[in-house]
Amino acid sequence: MKYLPLVTAPLSGRDFAKNISRQTDCRREAYNLSRFQCNFIDEIANQTLRVPQVVTGLVRPSILVETWDDGRLISNAFEQDTSPTHLTTDMTAARDGGPAVSMKVRKQLATRLFDTSLKMFLRDNFIHADLHAGNIMFDSRPSKVPGSKNKVQSLTLLDAGLTAQLDEQTQPVFNTFLIAMCRMEAETISECLVKFNKHKENRPRTEQQMRKLVATVQSIIDEYSDENGKSRIDGGPVNVGWVMGGILHRLPDHHIKLKGDVAFSVCVISLIEGLIRQLNPSFDMFAEAMPYFHKYKLIDTIQLVEQRVEDKKQRRKHAAKLANGVAALAVNA
Repeated sequence: MKYLPLVTAPLSGRDFAKNISRQTDCRREAYNLSRFQCNFIDEIANQTLRVPQVVTGLVRPSILVETWDDGRLISNAFEQDTSPTHLTTDMTAARDGGPAVSMKVRKQLATRLFDTSLKMFLRDNFIHADLHAGNIMFDSRPSKVPGSKNKVQSLTLLDAGLTAQLDEQTQPVFNTFLIAMCRMEAETISECLVKFNKHKENRPRTEQQMRKLVATVQSIIDEYSDENGKSRIDGGPVNVGWVMGGILHRLPDHHIKLKGDVAFSVCVISLIEGLIRQLNPSFDMFAEAMPYFHKYKLIDTIQLVEQRVEDKKQRRKHAAKLANGVAALAVNA
Protein backbone atom coordinates (compact mmCIF):
# COMPACT_ATOMS: atom_id res chain seq x y z
CA MET A 1 0.00 0.00 0.00
CA LYS A 2 2.22 2.76 -1.30
CA TYR A 3 0.08 5.64 0.01
CA LEU A 4 0.13 4.56 3.67
CA PRO A 5 2.96 6.52 5.31
CA LEU A 6 4.84 5.50 8.41
CA VAL A 7 3.90 8.11 11.00
CA THR A 8 5.53 8.13 14.40
CA ALA A 9 4.39 10.77 16.85
CA PRO A 10 6.38 11.68 19.97
CA LEU A 11 3.79 11.42 22.73
CA SER A 12 3.54 10.59 26.41
CA GLY A 13 3.55 6.86 27.18
CA ARG A 14 0.98 7.53 29.89
CA ASP A 15 -1.36 9.22 27.41
CA PHE A 16 -0.96 6.32 24.99
CA ALA A 17 -1.72 3.73 27.67
CA LYS A 18 -4.75 5.71 28.84
CA ASN A 19 -6.26 5.82 25.34
CA ILE A 20 -5.57 2.15 24.64
CA SER A 21 -6.98 0.97 27.98
CA ARG A 22 -10.31 2.62 27.20
CA GLN A 23 -10.65 0.35 24.18
CA THR A 24 -10.88 -2.74 26.39
CA ASP A 25 -14.14 -1.60 28.02
CA CYS A 26 -17.13 -2.49 25.84
CA ARG A 27 -19.25 0.07 27.65
CA ARG A 28 -16.99 2.79 26.28
CA GLU A 29 -17.36 1.44 22.74
CA ALA A 30 -21.15 1.27 23.16
CA TYR A 31 -21.15 4.94 24.15
CA ASN A 32 -18.92 5.84 21.18
CA LEU A 33 -21.16 4.04 18.70
CA SER A 34 -24.25 5.74 20.08
CA ARG A 35 -22.59 9.12 19.89
CA PHE A 36 -21.53 8.58 16.27
CA GLN A 37 -25.13 7.69 15.48
CA CYS A 38 -26.31 10.98 16.97
CA ASN A 39 -23.60 13.01 15.24
CA PHE A 40 -24.35 11.49 11.83
CA ILE A 41 -28.11 11.18 12.12
CA ASP A 42 -28.70 12.99 8.79
CA GLU A 43 -26.12 10.92 6.91
CA ILE A 44 -27.57 7.71 8.36
CA ALA A 45 -31.07 8.80 7.30
CA ASN A 46 -29.76 9.42 3.75
CA GLN A 47 -28.08 5.99 3.78
CA THR A 48 -24.67 7.44 2.98
CA LEU A 49 -23.30 6.26 6.33
CA ARG A 50 -24.12 3.48 8.76
CA VAL A 51 -23.08 2.79 12.33
CA PRO A 52 -24.11 -0.46 14.06
CA GLN A 53 -26.77 -0.04 16.72
CA VAL A 54 -25.98 -1.24 20.22
CA VAL A 55 -28.32 -3.55 22.14
CA THR A 56 -27.99 -1.52 25.32
CA GLY A 57 -29.60 -4.04 27.66
CA LEU A 58 -26.87 -6.57 26.92
CA VAL A 59 -23.84 -4.29 27.28
CA ARG A 60 -21.29 -5.33 29.90
CA PRO A 61 -17.63 -4.38 30.46
CA SER A 62 -16.58 -7.38 28.33
CA ILE A 63 -19.73 -7.88 26.22
CA LEU A 64 -21.02 -5.80 23.31
CA VAL A 65 -23.97 -6.86 21.14
CA GLU A 66 -24.58 -4.88 17.93
CA THR A 67 -26.89 -5.06 14.94
CA TRP A 68 -25.66 -6.82 11.80
CA ASP A 69 -24.61 -4.77 8.78
CA ASP A 70 -23.98 -6.08 5.28
CA GLY A 71 -21.06 -4.86 3.26
CA ARG A 72 -17.55 -5.50 2.05
CA LEU A 73 -14.33 -4.32 3.63
CA ILE A 74 -13.10 -1.18 1.93
CA SER A 75 -9.72 -2.81 1.35
CA ASN A 76 -11.45 -4.84 -1.38
CA ALA A 77 -11.91 -1.62 -3.36
CA PHE A 78 -8.16 -0.99 -3.59
CA GLU A 79 -6.59 -1.36 -7.04
CA GLN A 80 -9.38 -3.38 -8.57
CA ASP A 81 -11.25 -2.99 -11.84
CA THR A 82 -10.14 0.00 -13.94
CA SER A 83 -13.34 0.32 -15.96
CA PRO A 84 -14.66 3.90 -15.61
CA THR A 85 -18.30 3.40 -14.71
CA HIS A 86 -19.89 0.52 -12.87
CA LEU A 87 -19.27 -2.54 -10.73
CA THR A 88 -18.14 -5.39 -12.96
CA THR A 89 -19.07 -9.02 -12.48
CA ASP A 90 -16.64 -10.70 -14.83
CA MET A 91 -13.38 -12.57 -14.20
CA THR A 92 -11.77 -9.56 -12.47
CA ALA A 93 -13.22 -10.43 -9.07
CA ALA A 94 -12.11 -8.74 -5.88
CA ARG A 95 -10.29 -10.58 -3.11
CA ASP A 96 -13.46 -11.28 -1.15
CA GLY A 97 -15.14 -12.93 -4.11
CA GLY A 98 -17.40 -9.95 -4.80
CA PRO A 99 -17.49 -7.93 -8.02
CA ALA A 100 -14.48 -5.79 -8.84
CA VAL A 101 -14.87 -2.09 -8.05
CA SER A 102 -14.77 0.51 -10.81
CA MET A 103 -12.79 3.73 -10.58
CA LYS A 104 -16.04 5.72 -10.50
CA VAL A 105 -17.17 3.89 -7.37
CA ARG A 106 -13.73 4.13 -5.78
CA LYS A 107 -13.77 7.92 -6.25
CA GLN A 108 -17.22 8.10 -4.67
CA LEU A 109 -15.99 6.06 -1.69
CA ALA A 110 -12.95 8.32 -1.31
CA THR A 111 -15.16 11.43 -1.27
CA ARG A 112 -17.55 9.83 1.22
CA LEU A 113 -14.71 8.85 3.56
CA PHE A 114 -13.18 12.33 3.35
CA ASP A 115 -16.52 14.00 4.06
CA THR A 116 -17.13 11.78 7.09
CA SER A 117 -13.65 12.41 8.46
CA LEU A 118 -13.73 16.21 8.10
CA LYS A 119 -17.09 16.33 9.86
CA MET A 120 -15.62 14.33 12.74
CA PHE A 121 -12.75 16.79 13.09
CA LEU A 122 -14.35 20.16 12.34
CA ARG A 123 -18.04 19.74 13.12
CA ASP A 124 -18.19 17.23 15.97
CA ASN A 125 -14.72 17.17 17.59
CA PHE A 126 -15.27 13.44 18.13
CA ILE A 127 -12.99 11.29 16.01
CA HIS A 128 -12.91 7.58 15.26
CA ALA A 129 -9.23 6.96 16.00
CA ASP A 130 -8.95 3.48 14.49
CA LEU A 131 -10.14 3.94 10.92
CA HIS A 132 -7.98 1.34 9.21
CA ALA A 133 -9.22 -0.66 6.22
CA GLY A 134 -10.56 -3.49 8.39
CA ASN A 135 -12.92 -1.16 10.26
CA ILE A 136 -14.74 0.32 7.25
CA MET A 137 -17.23 -1.50 5.03
CA PHE A 138 -18.99 -0.24 1.91
CA ASP A 139 -22.12 -1.12 -0.03
CA SER A 140 -24.51 0.37 -2.60
CA ARG A 141 -27.87 1.55 -1.32
CA PRO A 142 -30.95 2.97 -3.09
CA SER A 143 -30.96 6.76 -3.21
CA LYS A 144 -33.34 8.56 -0.86
CA VAL A 145 -33.96 11.27 -3.48
CA PRO A 146 -37.65 11.05 -4.53
CA GLY A 147 -38.02 9.56 -7.99
CA SER A 148 -34.35 8.64 -8.29
CA LYS A 149 -33.40 5.11 -9.31
CA ASN A 150 -29.70 5.70 -8.67
CA LYS A 151 -27.72 4.03 -5.93
CA VAL A 152 -25.43 5.78 -3.47
CA GLN A 153 -22.25 4.45 -1.94
CA SER A 154 -22.66 3.87 1.77
CA LEU A 155 -19.91 3.43 4.39
CA THR A 156 -20.23 1.47 7.62
CA LEU A 157 -17.94 2.33 10.54
CA LEU A 158 -16.92 -0.51 12.84
CA ASP A 159 -14.93 -0.97 16.06
CA ALA A 160 -15.33 2.43 17.68
CA GLY A 161 -13.50 1.56 20.87
CA LEU A 162 -10.70 4.03 20.21
CA THR A 163 -11.68 7.69 19.79
CA ALA A 164 -10.02 11.09 20.11
CA GLN A 165 -11.45 14.38 21.31
CA LEU A 166 -9.63 17.67 21.74
CA ASP A 167 -10.17 19.93 24.73
CA GLU A 168 -11.62 23.43 24.34
CA GLN A 169 -8.19 25.09 24.33
CA THR A 170 -6.62 22.67 21.87
CA GLN A 171 -9.38 22.36 19.27
CA PRO A 172 -9.10 25.86 17.74
CA VAL A 173 -5.31 25.51 17.64
CA PHE A 174 -5.66 22.16 15.89
CA ASN A 175 -8.04 23.69 13.33
CA THR A 176 -5.42 26.36 12.67
CA PHE A 177 -2.82 23.62 12.33
CA LEU A 178 -4.93 21.84 9.71
CA ILE A 179 -5.39 25.01 7.67
CA ALA A 180 -1.68 25.80 7.88
CA MET A 181 -0.87 22.26 6.73
CA CYS A 182 -3.19 22.69 3.77
CA ARG A 183 -1.35 25.85 2.77
CA MET A 184 2.08 24.51 3.80
CA GLU A 185 2.70 27.58 5.95
CA ALA A 186 5.69 26.72 8.15
CA GLU A 187 5.46 29.60 10.63
CA THR A 188 1.88 28.87 11.70
CA ILE A 189 2.54 25.11 11.80
CA SER A 190 5.49 25.74 14.12
CA GLU A 191 3.49 27.99 16.45
CA CYS A 192 0.81 25.31 16.74
CA LEU A 193 3.34 22.57 17.47
CA VAL A 194 4.71 24.55 20.39
CA LYS A 195 1.17 24.91 21.78
CA PHE A 196 0.67 21.15 21.39
CA ASN A 197 3.70 20.42 23.56
CA LYS A 198 2.92 17.98 26.38
CA HIS A 199 5.56 19.68 28.48
CA LYS A 200 4.29 23.06 29.64
CA GLU A 201 6.33 25.90 28.19
CA ASN A 202 7.32 27.84 31.29
CA ARG A 203 8.46 30.81 29.24
CA PRO A 204 8.11 31.82 25.60
CA ARG A 205 10.64 30.33 23.23
CA THR A 206 13.34 32.66 22.06
CA GLU A 207 13.27 34.09 18.58
CA GLN A 208 16.28 31.93 17.68
CA GLN A 209 14.55 28.75 18.89
CA MET A 210 11.44 29.54 16.86
CA ARG A 211 13.53 30.32 13.76
CA LYS A 212 15.19 26.90 14.05
CA LEU A 213 11.83 25.16 14.40
CA VAL A 214 10.35 27.06 11.44
CA ALA A 215 13.44 26.23 9.37
CA THR A 216 13.03 22.53 10.20
CA VAL A 217 9.36 22.54 9.23
CA GLN A 218 10.06 24.50 6.04
CA SER A 219 12.83 22.09 5.02
CA ILE A 220 10.44 19.14 5.29
CA ILE A 221 7.73 20.99 3.35
CA ASP A 222 10.26 21.83 0.62
CA GLU A 223 11.35 18.19 0.50
CA TYR A 224 7.87 17.06 -0.56
CA SER A 225 6.24 20.15 -2.10
CA ASP A 226 7.38 22.46 -4.88
CA GLU A 227 6.65 26.19 -5.11
CA ASN A 228 3.36 25.47 -6.90
CA GLY A 229 2.12 23.20 -4.11
CA LYS A 230 2.62 20.00 -6.11
CA SER A 231 4.41 16.87 -5.01
CA ARG A 232 8.12 16.77 -5.84
CA ILE A 233 7.82 12.98 -6.02
CA ASP A 234 5.16 12.46 -8.68
CA GLY A 235 3.88 15.93 -9.60
CA GLY A 236 0.44 15.20 -8.14
CA PRO A 237 -1.17 16.26 -4.86
CA VAL A 238 1.21 16.46 -1.91
CA ASN A 239 0.99 13.48 0.44
CA VAL A 240 -0.12 14.90 3.80
CA GLY A 241 1.10 11.86 5.71
CA TRP A 242 4.63 12.15 4.38
CA VAL A 243 4.85 15.81 5.37
CA MET A 244 3.32 15.22 8.80
CA GLY A 245 5.48 12.17 9.36
CA GLY A 246 8.62 14.11 8.50
CA ILE A 247 7.69 16.96 10.85
CA LEU A 248 6.75 14.67 13.74
CA HIS A 249 9.99 12.73 13.36
CA ARG A 250 11.98 15.92 13.98
CA LEU A 251 9.99 17.22 16.97
CA PRO A 252 12.24 15.61 19.62
CA ASP A 253 15.11 17.73 18.23
CA HIS A 254 13.12 20.74 19.42
CA HIS A 255 12.05 19.22 22.77
CA ILE A 256 8.42 18.81 21.76
CA LYS A 257 6.31 15.85 22.86
CA LEU A 258 2.71 15.98 21.68
CA LYS A 259 -0.33 15.73 23.89
CA GLY A 260 -1.95 12.32 23.52
CA ASP A 261 -5.16 13.56 21.88
CA VAL A 262 -3.22 15.61 19.35
CA ALA A 263 -0.88 12.74 18.50
CA PHE A 264 -3.79 10.37 17.92
CA SER A 265 -5.59 12.96 15.77
CA VAL A 266 -2.54 13.56 13.58
CA CYS A 267 -2.01 9.83 13.08
CA VAL A 268 -5.69 9.40 12.17
CA ILE A 269 -5.38 12.07 9.46
CA SER A 270 -2.40 10.27 7.93
CA LEU A 271 -4.19 6.92 8.10
CA ILE A 272 -7.36 8.28 6.47
CA GLU A 273 -5.36 9.94 3.72
CA GLY A 274 -3.65 6.63 2.99
CA LEU A 275 -7.02 4.94 2.55
CA ILE A 276 -8.36 7.76 0.38
CA ARG A 277 -5.30 7.77 -1.87
CA GLN A 278 -5.59 3.98 -2.26
CA LEU A 279 -9.11 4.54 -3.55
CA ASN A 280 -8.33 7.63 -5.63
CA PRO A 281 -4.60 8.39 -6.15
CA SER A 282 -5.39 11.84 -7.58
CA PHE A 283 -7.44 12.98 -4.55
CA ASP A 284 -6.13 16.33 -3.29
CA MET A 285 -6.66 16.48 0.48
CA PHE A 286 -5.53 20.12 0.69
CA ALA A 287 -7.83 21.47 -2.02
CA GLU A 288 -10.84 19.42 -0.92
CA ALA A 289 -10.49 20.54 2.72
CA MET A 290 -10.74 24.28 2.10
CA PRO A 291 -14.56 24.38 1.54
CA TYR A 292 -15.03 22.63 4.88
CA PHE A 293 -12.96 25.29 6.65
CA HIS A 294 -15.28 27.92 5.18
CA LYS A 295 -18.39 25.90 5.98
CA TYR A 296 -17.45 25.55 9.64
CA LYS A 297 -16.67 29.25 10.04
CA LEU A 298 -12.89 29.30 10.22
CA ILE A 299 -12.65 32.39 7.99
CA ASP A 300 -10.46 34.46 10.35
CA THR A 301 -7.91 31.67 10.62
CA ILE A 302 -7.88 31.18 6.86
CA GLN A 303 -7.24 34.89 6.33
CA LEU A 304 -4.34 34.85 8.82
CA VAL A 305 -2.67 31.89 7.13
CA GLU A 306 -3.29 33.26 3.63
CA GLN A 307 -1.72 36.59 4.61
CA ARG A 308 1.40 34.79 5.81
CA VAL A 309 1.54 32.78 2.59
CA GLU A 310 1.29 35.99 0.56
CA ASP A 311 3.98 37.68 2.70
CA LYS A 312 6.31 34.75 2.07
CA LYS A 313 5.72 35.02 -1.69
CA GLN A 314 6.55 38.72 -1.60
CA ARG A 315 9.74 38.07 0.37
CA ARG A 316 10.80 35.47 -2.17
CA LYS A 317 10.14 37.87 -5.06
CA HIS A 318 12.12 40.59 -3.30
CA ALA A 319 15.01 38.22 -2.64
CA ALA A 320 15.01 37.06 -6.26
CA LYS A 321 15.02 40.67 -7.47
CA LEU A 322 17.97 41.49 -5.23
CA ALA A 323 19.84 38.43 -6.43
CA ASN A 324 19.28 39.41 -10.05
CA GLY A 325 20.47 42.92 -9.30
CA VAL A 326 23.66 41.67 -7.68
CA ALA A 327 24.27 39.34 -10.61
CA ALA A 328 23.82 42.23 -13.08
CA LEU A 329 26.32 44.38 -11.15
CA ALA A 330 28.83 41.56 -11.16
CA VAL A 331 28.51 41.17 -14.94
CA ASN A 332 28.89 44.90 -15.57
CA ALA A 333 31.95 45.05 -13.29
